[in-house]
Amino acid sequence: MKKTKNRLISIFLLFLLCYSIFTFDNSVKNCASNSIIQETDSPKLSNPDKSLLHSYDFEDETIGQDPSGVTLVVSEPTGCTANIETLGDGQQKHVALYKSGSVGRVMLRDNISYYYGQNYDVGELNFKFYHDTSLFGIWFIDSGGILFRLDFWSGNVGQWAISNIITSYTSNQWTNITIYYNISHGWMFDIDSVRYGGDYGYSFEHGGSSGITHIEWVSAISGGGDGYFRIDDLSFYDETEHLINIMTPENKTYTGPISGYYPATYGFEDVLDDTTPTYCEYDAIGTTPDWVNSYTRVINNKIDGVGNKHNKVLLLKDASSSSVCISNFNFTEYRSEIARNSAFEFYHCLNPTGQHYLSRIVLSGNFGTLAQILFDTNALEIEYANSTGQYSTGLYLERDKWYRYSIDISCDGGYAGLSANQFRFRIYDDENILLYSSYDMNFPSS
Repeated sequence: MKKTKNRLISIFLLFLLCYSIFTFDNSVKNCASNSIIQETDSPKLSNPDKSLLHSYDFEDETIGQDPSGVTLVVSEPTGCTANIETLGDGQQKHVALYKSGSVGRVMLRDNISYYYGQNYDVGELNFKFYHDTSLFGIWFIDSGGILFRLDFWSGNVGQWAISNIITSYTSNQWTNITIYYNISHGWMFDIDSVRYGGDYGYSFEHGGSSGITHIEWVSAISGGGDGYFRIDDLSFYDETEHLINIMTPENKTYTGPISGYYPATYGFEDVLDDTTPTYCEYDAIGTTPDWVNSYTRVINNKIDGVGNKHNKVLLLKDASSSSVCISNFNFTEYRSEIARNSAFEFYHCLNPTGQHYLSRIVLSGNFGTLAQILFDTNALEIEYANSTGQYSTGLYLERDKWYRYSIDISCDGGYAGLSANQFRFRIYDDENILLYSSYDMNFPSS
């Protein structure tokens, strides 16, 4: 039962419901339809230049254990370690690669292609490193082997065991590095915001690359001395331009970027202002007469408090003090495909004023709830429900600000690294920065 005092909930949703078109157990229907968006601009959700694939700050890791990031694996020859550590100098948890002896390479690998199922032609890698004088390197690898590499030794950075020194850095302090590559042009990098290699000015070790499959931080096998190479705040961005081919229920073809437009299955672009989409079912459960002032309608645009604009958004207004107001996208009614293994994405923004209590996003199937994200909007806190209960993310919303939510669901197992009947979700801010990433969870029971 709701609070007796009047409240106003306004939730703006731009449903992206992006699929990698797979099928999905007797649950959420695939809502792709018969219209095509073809846009040769990069298909980014909140940044036109790049899309964050993953980011690790290692703060939730256990000291002394291997890193648990879903794309990360380690190799630890006898006497070598690749564990989570701290330095006690104010820098937080990080991965510390320790090389001892000459029995093999200690290694941290970012298995990008294995996890995401594709290679990346254009990318950007950001991380911090803290290094002594031992020899370590970072390798960018494609199907043909090492496409290019950087080596770090005694305060110098260069190529192939420092046979070609490019610049230097200060040992035993944290240093920022960003490495960019484009298989059609070359590669370049920044150290502490200073650019080396101009505009993709460094060449590759071989031609005909089909894209990066994985990245490795490695020690020397022998020589180079024993020592540490520490890694923190690791992020990888895909900057590949794609031809978008998204099926939508709106029967309209888009051929170029539109300001404020975000390619989506449900983008509401062809829905008249102040009307409810035909594929959206609205209902209010309760007896209090004031529910008649509640509604779900498409409005022309929503610009948040920092200037981020979304054209054509769905406004959910709850003006009732006791009724429960529901807006339902019934995918079963509009498509025959069933999405068994999928990614669902949407944007969400709370209005800047009004009283807020509890609202939620629920992905439901014939046999119960698959995933549930809850907005305790009185406390402005984001929560979630899984098979064991309801929990807080520890993340608090700002009013009048767009957030992006991405939910992976797998009924069969194997999709996005999930087991059968599991989900996970991520929350990003308006600049596409990852704010929260859940662990893999079982579906709520109902």
